[in-house]
Amino acid sequence: MDQIIDQFHSIPTTCISDALDGLNNLHPSIKPLKEDFVLSGRAFTVKMPVGDNLAVLKAIRTAKPGDILVIDAKGDEYRAIAGDFVVGMAKTLELGGIVVDGVIRDSTGIKELDFPV
Repeated sequence: MDQIIDQFHSIPTTCISDALDGLNNLHPSIKPLKEDFVLSGRAFTVKMPVGDNLAVLKAIRTAKPGDILVIDAKGDEYRAIAGDFVVGMAKTLELGGIVVDGVIRDSTGIKELDFPV
C-alpha cells in the first residue's frame, strides 16, 4: 500500500481527477493553506456534527501515522474545527495531513508548523 501511496504522491492532482472523471473531487473552495502542501495517503474520514470538534480529537487519537484526516464539517464557516494546537497534535502523532470541508483557525501558526492542511 505504501508503494501505491508514494506513486500517487508524484502524480498531478489534475491527472488523477481526469482519470476518475471527477468522481471524488472536492469543492473548489477547499484549498491548502500553503500552495506547496501536497497530500497523498489513506483517508481517515470524519463526519462530524456541526460545531462538535470532539469528533476531530477522537479521529486524531484513532488514526494511524500517515493517515490523512478528511473531515466533513458540512461546510460550516462559523466554527473552526481546529487551530494550531490541535493540528500540532496531529503532526506530533505523525498523521499525513488534514482536509476539511469547513474552516480552520490560527492559519499563521499552522503554516509555521509546516503540516499540510
